[in-house]
Amino acid sequence: MRKKFGREPFSKLVVGCISEILFDIIQQETLNFRTSRKLFAYKEVPRDAAKFPCIGLQHVQLWKQVQQDWQTWEQSNLIDIFPNQAPVIVDSQKLRERTSLAMFRTLTGLIDGQQTLRNLALRVKQPLVPLTLSLMPHVRSEFIRMVDVGDLEIDAVIMGSHNQPRSHVATHSQITSSASVAPKTPPLTQPSANGPTVLYIDDSPADSATMAQIIQAAGYRYINIADPLQALPQLLEIKPQLIFLDLVMPVANGYELCAQIRRISAFRETPVVIVTNNDGIADRVRAKVVGASGFMGKPIRQQQVLKVLKKYIHKRKKVASKNHRPSELSPSV
Repeated sequence: MRKKFGREPFSKLVVGCISEILFDIIQQETLNFRTSRKLFAYKEVPRDAAKFPCIGLQHVQLWKQVQQDWQTWEQSNLIDIFPNQAPVIVDSQKLRERTSLAMFRTLTGLIDGQQTLRNLALRVKQPLVPLTLSLMPHVRSEFIRMVDVGDLEIDAVIMGSHNQPRSHVATHSQITSSASVAPKTPPLTQPSANGPTVLYIDDSPADSATMAQIIQAAGYRYINIADPLQALPQLLEIKPQLIFLDLVMPVANGYELCAQIRRISAFRETPVVIVTNNDGIADRVRAKVVGASGFMGKPIRQQQVLKVLKKYIHKRKKVASKNHRPSELSPSV
């Protein structure tokens, strides 16, 4: 009604929310029938909500599609697995022994006990059922446990730092996935080293721990900021000599944050290295536009990180006047 965005994306948002709720109702009632043997009963209450001019739901066959989705879930033996629960690793040692190193790094980078199955499916761009089935052997072996996730305070997520509504449109699951970006603990800081400060902006505890181990072992002071919305205020206090910036984060992505960092005069010359799985030509061009200094691929490896440290810190004093241009991308490391 305020014409902030079109009817089609708003209708998709509503359809997504209703579909997930209907699915959850079917699942809960199926489990209830198993225990009480009582059938799910309902009655229709005539309402005109579907005729609301901003929502085009008159011709959407939601119920039929949701029933098909549930049949697929049921046939996959996932009746007791709830899509709104989040996987958490409870025995990392055994999980490492039973999986390849690449798979272990992928799992520890994704699973944090806050991202629900629906959120993870969106994050990795995979259908919900195949993603869930890939985790089930580890869940059944009790290396991974499914846990409930607390409700999200929507106002804190969709309102910006100056109480201005964000312009993007998110699905119900995408809104839920933002619950993990407001940590109550301060950023991880290890001031034991007296060397230059290296900052890593990333919401993944596993990636942060890996980065911390490498950087601290190299003799640098390491700081992690998990909430991208809190990055800019803390940058002015930290004044890092090098910034690693994860590309894929809830609420604000790495491109947006890099552009904001470059608008601050104190950080126009500070190296900003984007850490990402996306290393295509389009990604490089966009990174150049927002002022990134270079790329580093995932999973995080010691050799890559040390190469970046050498390039942007060890040699910075010698080559800054000749070669350092923040708007130009270095080769991928």
